[in-house]
Amino acid sequence: MTAEQLEKSRRRFEIAGAIICAHCLGWFLWVMHEPDRTGRVTTAEYASLIGFICITLTFYLGAYKFLDRYCILPFQSIRPNWIFISFLGTSFSMVMVGLPRLLTSIYRLDEFLMAFLFILSVFNLLMFPVMAVVWSVGFFGRLVRKEIEYARIVTN
Repeated sequence: MTAEQLEKSRRRFEIAGAIICAHCLGWFLWVMHEPDRTGRVTTAEYASLIGFICITLTFYLGAYKFLDRYCILPFQSIRPNWIFISFLGTSFSMVMVGLPRLLTSIYRLDEFLMAFLFILSVFNLLMFPVMAVVWSVGFFGRLVRKEIEYARIVTN
């Protein structure tokens, strides 16, 4: 595997991790914002689920694109972009979704901010393992693929 192929493979798994994290976080936010779940889910509730997923997907892929273009790190073999993508995507999504509630709860701002920061840290802790699993699968997949190609070259 050439260095360019390894880089493309790393990017693919970072995008896959961003998409999986965006769907998970979108679903968590949808469950949190639908307080009266008594029976069947209506079409409007599914539309709000799609809205939450689109919001989170926008921020995760935006964080990926920003880091892919502007992040210059000295690491060559392992680049920790997945950590930054997970943190930025989760944080910006939570701020965007929590902003309307922040503006309406102006009288209890300190309580809201403490609760918001706690929930933000919990969601960041939930999204790191999801992204880590996807990135690890990609990392070990690349290693196995590299070894298979090396074995082919040696046997030929």
